[in-house]
Amino acid sequence: KHKKPFTDASVVKECMTEIAEALLDGKEKDELCDKIEKIPLSACTATRRSEILAQDSLSQLEEAICKAPCVGLAVDESTDVSDNAQLLVYIRFLNREKNEFCEDLLGVTPLQTTTKGEDIYLAIKEMLSKRGIEPKQVISITTDGAPAMIGREKGAVARLKEDNADLISYHCIIHQAVLCSAPVR
Repeated sequence: KHKKPFTDASVVKECMTEIAEALLDGKEKDELCDKIEKIPLSACTATRRSEILAQDSLSQLEEAICKAPCVGLAVDESTDVSDNAQLLVYIRFLNREKNEFCEDLLGVTPLQTTTKGEDIYLAIKEMLSKRGIEPKQVISITTDGAPAMIGREKGAVARLKEDNADLISYHCIIHQAVLCSAPVR
């Protein structure tokens, strides 16, 4: 609402106070609001707490993925505003504890040199190994259909199929729609 970073303690305190006011009444509410105002939240403290929460979320994701029988990936390469290539990998898996399918961002990694199929393949492999995911656990991959992704010999999907011959490859429906709507020249 205020477009301030989480390191700004006043934003965090304001959110906590609003929650207290919504959930409590009377003396309880007043006491909790007073306690919230006395919490020391310097920029360093707020940053550290945000990092702890992020690490906890990541460890919960990794734990759930490890228990999943198989996973599916959605991979896309994009260039940011400073002309740096970034590889984004999303993961979909069955969370056995919740008994539901979950989707989450597995990671974003810069492609340091080029955006060739081999570079994309190596980045995906590194991301999988960091999270403890075996290549055989990946049963499907969805890409934008670019040659670097789906090339028969040197594409990232072809290289991943060398690790897992049963890998199923999909062309993203959104990218297909964009291709269909593009004017023919």
